[in-house]
Amino acid sequence: MRDEDLDSAEIAEKLDDLRQVLSESAENVKLTNKQLENLESFLELAKCRIHSVKKAKEAAMRAETERQAKEQQRIRAEEQARAAERERERRRVAEDQAKVEDVRQSLESSMVEQTHSTASESSFVEDDEIEEPTSNMPTVDFLSFIQSDGAYLMLKKEADNVVNTLTREGLGYPLGVAYDEKLKHWLICDRNLNKIIVFNMDEDDYKICDGVDNPTAVIIYKEGHNAAILCSDKESPGQPAIYIYNYNTNDPYIQCFASHSQKKYGLNFQLRGLAKSVSGNLLSLEHGRPAKKLRVFKRDVGGKGFEIRGSQSPCFIATYRSTVAVSDLSVNKVFILNLDDRDWGNVSCQVIRIIESGPEIPLDVLANQNGFRFVAGMQFDINGHLLIGDAKGHSIKLYDSTDYNFLHRVSSDFVLPYVSSFHVNQNGECMLLDVKGHKKVHWVRMTSIPDILPWMGPGGARENGRRADHQQNGGRPDYQNGGRPDYQQHGGRPDYQQNGMRADYQQQKPRRGGYQNRN
Repeated sequence: MRDEDLDSAEIAEKLDDLRQVLSESAENVKLTNKQLENLESFLELAKCRIHSVKKAKEAAMRAETERQAKEQQRIRAEEQARAAERERERRRVAEDQAKVEDVRQSLESSMVEQTHSTASESSFVEDDEIEEPTSNMPTVDFLSFIQSDGAYLMLKKEADNVVNTLTREGLGYPLGVAYDEKLKHWLICDRNLNKIIVFNMDEDDYKICDGVDNPTAVIIYKEGHNAAILCSDKESPGQPAIYIYNYNTNDPYIQCFASHSQKKYGLNFQLRGLAKSVSGNLLSLEHGRPAKKLRVFKRDVGGKGFEIRGSQSPCFIATYRSTVAVSDLSVNKVFILNLDDRDWGNVSCQVIRIIESGPEIPLDVLANQNGFRFVAGMQFDINGHLLIGDAKGHSIKLYDSTDYNFLHRVSSDFVLPYVSSFHVNQNGECMLLDVKGHKKVHWVRMTSIPDILPWMGPGGARENGRRADHQQNGGRPDYQNGGRPDYQQHGGRPDYQQNGMRADYQQQKPRRGGYQNRN
């Protein structure tokens, strides 16, 4: 039979012949041998055609599958590109807002300075008002230090210039550290030696504020101008107060923001930690009996308090816009709260997340998962990511900015100290404070590394936590930021004596900023 297309009549004829062969007995089939041969050829042709059709359909199905896969890949790529663009836009908006806020504050500052210069030619200002603070929006971006996709944060040891310089001044019990991004100055508060050190790293120079008693926390209040200090009330020794230290002037001076002697603030219990709220009010942690509270202080108005249920010894505090992080070393938890105090008559505060610690496990295991052995200081970045220090765990951990889930431990090329407070600036420079070790200040830099380095415990060995938790300094109990009487972030008189010297001991110090109480 010819190998070409059949017309409808031929196909119908062959189907009739096939029907006769299939339906009749052999002796009743009326077809000739020639017709039977043609029928066989027809069936062979049909078989070939069926095979060709099947191959064509399989090829079409493969092509459709590939097309759909490419389409899905294209859609995913577009979604990723849109997500990346949204993230870039979000960061750009955040940066623009920060710049606008800086410009606004700069304009306000210039207006205040002009007012002061024209009002009086005298250097004495009676009842000088405290300037408005800068925003509590962080300026550092932790992820900007990650140099390649898939890398992790790392702390790298730097030259000990700052340590060598500060050795001349001496440190006793440094509890708080802050950084002025405008002036490029570091501030360290030393509780036992009753001083604030304002340190210029670039010029290897520093000034001392020794007009405060038992300072336990310090934050930048207005960038380029002053800092807020949690310390002891000069008029009611042993009771808490918050002072503003104006250091960017030829004649540094201190102003009282709130104190125990000013009854409208209700400073009747120990305070620990210091931070700014979204509206520029000051925050601290009150150790009342029995309730532990987040306190909010508004200048010249008063204070409010919000109980932190489940908290026993809240000690460190960090803020990002309306988000407040509170670390509690007694229960090893970090409470994440939302505080909106923009309307003083309707301040709201809710706990939105609690980062908890599980049962005690070896430190090298704990290092790479959520949880803490002795939670300490914290810091937010411009995107809301949160770094949390663990003093006994000798680690610093990174948490995400949405649900505050554990991301990874920050690697280091050295054993992290028993860190109380730390701060990372925009350039990745980081200062770690150690209240237990001989070296009180560690100068490091934040960078990145392709893979997380193994955790290192004291002595360079991996620890199961028990020997490290017991004393590194002679079996005495560990410092407890609020748990031991001599760790007081409320400005009370300590029982600690450094090397046999009284806590009010003062060495000869260069360029001391004179104390002038202008209130």
